[in-house]
Amino acid sequence: MYMMKKPSLFIIYIILLIQIYISPIIFARRNNNNVEIFTHCNKAESNNNFLNAISNSGYKLNGCFESLSETVNAASINSIVISLAPSYPKVATNLSTDIKNMVNKKNIKLYIEFGQHSINDYNVLAPTIISQVNLERVVVTSNTFFKEEDFYYGRLLNSHKSYFIDTKYSKTNSNDYIPLLVFSKVAGYNNCTLPDNNNNTYPLLYFMNNDDNNNNNNNSNILYSTSKLSTFIVGRFSPYKSWTILMDHIFNFLLKSDEIQKLSYEPPTIQAMYFINQTLPSNANLIAVNNTINWFINAGMLSYNLLNRKQGNRIKVTNLNAYGKLGVIEGFTTSILPNGSQKVANALRDDCITETAMLFAMKHYLDNNNNNNNNGKNENQFEIISSNLLNYAWIHGSFVNGFFPRLSPDPNGDTFGLLKWDDSTVASISRFYKDDAARGILAGIATSSLLKTEKYNTILISTILANFRITGINGFGPASASFDDIIKNGWESYHNSDYSNEGSNYSPHYQSYLWAVYLWAYQNTQYQPFYNRAYLAIEHMMEHYPTYWIPTSNGITMQRARMLLPLAWLVNVNNTEKHVDWLHNVLNGLLERQDEKTGAIREEISAQGWNKTTRVPNNNDYGTFEAPLNQENTDPVSDLLYTSNFALIGLNEAYHCLQGENTTIGNALNKLEDFLIRIQSRSENKNYSGAYFRAFDFEKFEIWGSDADAGWGAFSVETGWTQTWIATALGLKHLNMSFWDITQKNVDLKLEMDGWVDYYF
Repeated sequence: MYMMKKPSLFIIYIILLIQIYISPIIFARRNNNNVEIFTHCNKAESNNNFLNAISNSGYKLNGCFESLSETVNAASINSIVISLAPSYPKVATNLSTDIKNMVNKKNIKLYIEFGQHSINDYNVLAPTIISQVNLERVVVTSNTFFKEEDFYYGRLLNSHKSYFIDTKYSKTNSNDYIPLLVFSKVAGYNNCTLPDNNNNTYPLLYFMNNDDNNNNNNNSNILYSTSKLSTFIVGRFSPYKSWTILMDHIFNFLLKSDEIQKLSYEPPTIQAMYFINQTLPSNANLIAVNNTINWFINAGMLSYNLLNRKQGNRIKVTNLNAYGKLGVIEGFTTSILPNGSQKVANALRDDCITETAMLFAMKHYLDNNNNNNNNGKNENQFEIISSNLLNYAWIHGSFVNGFFPRLSPDPNGDTFGLLKWDDSTVASISRFYKDDAARGILAGIATSSLLKTEKYNTILISTILANFRITGINGFGPASASFDDIIKNGWESYHNSDYSNEGSNYSPHYQSYLWAVYLWAYQNTQYQPFYNRAYLAIEHMMEHYPTYWIPTSNGITMQRARMLLPLAWLVNVNNTEKHVDWLHNVLNGLLERQDEKTGAIREEISAQGWNKTTRVPNNNDYGTFEAPLNQENTDPVSDLLYTSNFALIGLNEAYHCLQGENTTIGNALNKLEDFLIRIQSRSENKNYSGAYFRAFDFEKFEIWGSDADAGWGAFSVETGWTQTWIATALGLKHLNMSFWDITQKNVDLKLEMDGWVDYYF
């Protein structure tokens, strides 16, 4: 019996030792949610993403104290205090000497946001003013605090237009605090690719030293942020996954955990409509069109400009039949405010208005074709909105120069019939842009066709001829000009000049869509000069491809995308081996940049044979001019403002004009369509759900890019250009039709030519 009892006592003894010495360690690691967490926060703030994630992960939060002093006094020894800027962005939280001493005395781990501390304890410079992020981005400056490979030194994140305590920063005072993140104006995509010139750099996240001789962050009790990071989901900080990792590290500093404890965060405010491997509905393209239509309506794009005539205030109308009577605004700028909203771009542009008319006409056509009256709504509703828009631009408005008495036009003037690109400022009214005019004309043709109306035929043919007479002998012409210069020089000086020797004109973005217009007009009217000049221009472009071609400020890929439309339509008019080869040549260059997995088209900023690069040259130039979304050709970004939108319509036209050999093109078209359907935005916020933003990273699968463009950055939303051409092309794809066929069938301008040719020439 004794021999049997002895092992049992030994086992019991071992178990007791485990319970006494080892289990608490295991238990503590597995049950860090027992740690006491005290919060200093705004009681009215119910959407703090950091606190929500902590709570959702099983940790108990001890109240919400009104002052930091009260929070620290209430906190127990070895506890956690989180101070979340309850007065942000107006008033910083005061981190006094007494509070710091109490934190150290109780061995509290404190994370404080938007705090302000005195200079007499620590050598860190005192805060000066509260500033708002302009062009600065978040830069990782620690190789030790963040252990993930993605958080290397120089890694970039974006906190958009957040506010921060503006303190001076210098590498010489690195002994005063341990920097983890800084705000800095730097060029780059995922990381800083250029040397840090230390201009416009401010501390963001750092440890405050406990004493003068301690720089070990493991012993630091205070982690200090000059801004508010805890509402990163509300503020739409990006990339989303990177910010969740960052906030996890902040929380694990507070836990004193050797192992990273991952919190349970809410999903991002804006997501892709479908995940990359999710099966799409059979009518996904039609759903995407409807989503875009709903975005225009729900986001108020069509109603912002209606005025209360008595009070002079802007009002938002709810009667859909009134939408578009005063046009459509341009969209949202790239600036995202701390509450997640974006500033509205109120400009009125002919291209945006006419292209939106085209989209609503497509919606009307699709509903009639599918015997779908949009869930019982008035089946003519979208026809009315489309007409409202084009009426505003071309009948009641002032975009067609010379047709309106209030402009005191000269009926024999040299600018008669040209389209003004913008009606927002005196400067914009006075200028003519060729590419904007071309898209406006194409949209007008499409609207007329889809609505089956002849109402706009007079303006269509007159504006085509007005553009044609300032097109030079080889089909080229100035990309833009002021109306005053055209009147001063006379239209003959443009029509009789050869612009094909000017290198700046070898840009399909600025030139080629007018050639597409002339080819369409030739087919429709048989007016031979249209074909002759369009053909000479295309011939010059292709004989000098790519050595004469120039990247625009936004890159190379867009140039190939824009050239597809006129090349496909040239094959429609004159199908020869030479013309088919030209089309394939440009197609091959474009499709080399198509991602095999996602179907996305990767942007390109330099290539062998092209005569320059569009890379942002230095950190100081970041955000000062029109710029690409990438810094290197390997950056996985697609541009939906300049490339993918036009590539979709171009591929659709190429597919239909090459019916006998369309396998490769058809596959590429389907893959791009699939990609664009998936990345349409999905959000509970109706201002953004159904929209396409300019930049999309197809590896992160979220909105992301270098936000360097001075006008339309990575996070901007354009009503024309992007939403309209993508959704219209998706509609054509659903119908299995080309733009060419549907418009040639339903529009006839031959009768309108009589008289107008004699007038213009």
